[in-house]
Amino acid sequence: YMFAGLPVVVNFAGTTAEVVEELGVGAAVEPGSAPALAEKLRTWADDPEAARAMGERGRRIAFERFDRRAVARQLLEVFEAAVAEGPRP
Repeated sequence: YMFAGLPVVVNFAGTTAEVVEELGVGAAVEPGSAPALAEKLRTWADDPEAARAMGERGRRIAFERFDRRAVARQLLEVFEAAVAEGPRP
């Protein structure tokens, strides 16, 4: 959803919640908590400009970090570093 320019909602499982909240591109809710999800969606509905800004920030970050060219560059760097390191004993 970040590529679509929408704020994201994730659950607190794993590190995704920390990343989403740290980047300011969405919010985290407790897994299975419909009331928490409804409250977050209501907050964004009541402040569409804040939701729009959050979504646009997410879109910008997604294209900077996760589009295919960025991911290909990152993979190339990993491969080049591995080749430069040489075989392990």
